[in-house]
Amino acid sequence: MYWEVWVLKSGVLDLKPYPEYKDSGTKWLGRVPNHWEVVPFKRFAQFTSGVGFPVNVQGDTDQEILFVKVSDMNASGNERHILGAANTVSLERAKELGAKVFGVNTIIFPKVGGALLTNKRRLLVHQTCIDNNLMACIVLAANTGFAFRLLQWLDLGGMAKPGPVPAISEGEVKNIRISLPSSEEQNAIARVLDYVDGQLRRLIEAREQGGGLLEEYRAAAISEAVTGRVDVRTGKPYPDYKPSGIEWLGDIPAHWEIRRLGHVANVQSSNVDKHSREQEIPVLLCNYVDVYKNDAITQDLSFMVATASYVEIDRFQIEAGDVLLTKDSEAWNDIGVASLVRNCEDTVVLGYHCALVRPNLKIVESRYVFRALQSSSVAYQFHVRAKGVTRYGLTLGAMRTTAIPLPPLAEQVAIAEYLDRLTSKIDTAIANTRRELELLEEYRTRMISDVVTGQVDVREAAALIEVKQEAAP
Repeated sequence: MYWEVWVLKSGVLDLKPYPEYKDSGTKWLGRVPNHWEVVPFKRFAQFTSGVGFPVNVQGDTDQEILFVKVSDMNASGNERHILGAANTVSLERAKELGAKVFGVNTIIFPKVGGALLTNKRRLLVHQTCIDNNLMACIVLAANTGFAFRLLQWLDLGGMAKPGPVPAISEGEVKNIRISLPSSEEQNAIARVLDYVDGQLRRLIEAREQGGGLLEEYRAAAISEAVTGRVDVRTGKPYPDYKPSGIEWLGDIPAHWEIRRLGHVANVQSSNVDKHSREQEIPVLLCNYVDVYKNDAITQDLSFMVATASYVEIDRFQIEAGDVLLTKDSEAWNDIGVASLVRNCEDTVVLGYHCALVRPNLKIVESRYVFRALQSSSVAYQFHVRAKGVTRYGLTLGAMRTTAIPLPPLAEQVAIAEYLDRLTSKIDTAIANTRRELELLEEYRTRMISDVVTGQVDVREAAALIEVKQEAAP
């Protein structure tokens, strides 16, 4: 098992299987150690759903009891333990709502909707109420750490009721059959998984920090180049600067201009949605996700199949050199994300929630416009001009009047080529970092699966870890 090599490097042990196994009689368990029991969850745990949390009683942050919603599970610091929440309630309010107050070491997880499919698990460290999208597991007769890892391993999303909104009930969870080792082995499993998971978390945090620094460097390099803070041909500042006339931009090279996007490109806001109509022409649809996730749009991407009218194809068929923008989103910082069409020979139409920017090549270099729209100075304009409350959007006017610094055409080409070379190297490093993170997460998942199902015996490893921790200063 490939993660065992990593455990061995940590100075723990090369783990071995148990000597004898038996058929569990349960499909997802397979074989289990011969002396382990196969029992339903209700044998050692109780499951309780949360209650509704009306909007009119939300927003209080000064009471003694946390009131946790699914969104709180994503907050920084709440990756394993729920240390805080956006809402609190008094004991009296909890009673009025009919909300059970859960104690320390209760395990909580989503029970409905898309959040259920994420399989998030969290431990409580304060008195806490939970809303009706969450379920609590109170461990009554087992090691809580073991139960937590067992729930991490179980894919409750895959066991959910079929339908447009996935959901799982208390009755379904409590009757799930699992393999239960002795108390001694539960303690050993919890100790080993906590130890190795801690080592993995430190590696993951280091890789994430490194990836974040690379992305910051990439963004800074783009902004410096397209605002003229540095001449990419010399690596030094330009000799002369002048006020740009825009407070947030400051000075620009003396021979540069400030132009509105609509003056140097044709900007259109797409209204082509996902549909298939008999009277229309089959096309490929480049949608919001394609633009949001890819700096470069190429014909190699897997576009959605749809239909469009002749008018829509004429207006919104994308071509090499076009720049695409996300124009609305539930998150304000997800609007104005730019992507450059590098090549596209098929009939691909730009979809709803996006805008098409077709530069006037007599005035501007497409790759320069793309990089300018990626810069923090332009992103600032998009963010302050976004309209909305629960969903934010850019009007066509806001996009067309967005200001961009504009050097002479030859310098635009030089900046574009410099940034292409630089970002290619950085993107390779970022991709390598992301792959390393994926592998570490795979290690974590496989490790939990192998240990909680008894595919390896960790008792000796747990004893060595205990000795190592006791000897540590």
